[in-house]
Amino acid sequence: MNNVSYYIPSTVYADFLTVSWRLV
Repeated sequence: MNNVSYYIPSTVYADFLTVSWRLV
């Protein structure tokens, strides 16, 4: 469970960085 809890936010954060980079 701990791995899943950490993996999901990690993926969302990575996706957010990708979107931010594209906007810039």
